[in-house]
Amino acid sequence: PISNLTVRDVLYGRGGFAHHHVGNKWYRSLIGQYQKVYLELPKYDKSQLSKNLVNYIRWRGGRFLFAQKGRGGSLVYFEAGDARAVGKMSQGLREVDRSIVANGDEGKPSSR
Repeated sequence: PISNLTVRDVLYGRGGFAHHHVGNKWYRSLIGQYQKVYLELPKYDKSQLSKNLVNYIRWRGGRFLFAQKGRGGSLVYFEAGDARAVGKMSQGLREVDRSIVANGDEGKPSSR
């Protein structure tokens, strides 16, 4: 179990805590920087880019963490493995802001 969260940690989950965590904001800024490139890459290169970005986050001291309820109902964090972390990165890079699509500017990366 992880006892202390850092500013580079990327948290799984929905809701305000994960969304507003500074590490998730950093993760979304990386998504914004690389999403357009990702969307134009062939499949193999997309997975390589996702792996490279996961490695970059880890190199900078970040971890991909998921929570489970511990004893007493408090959340306990655990580090996700490579496959799960790369999956999260790929999902983030694939998602396109639906408000952009609704305005007719399809394919433009999300501003998240």
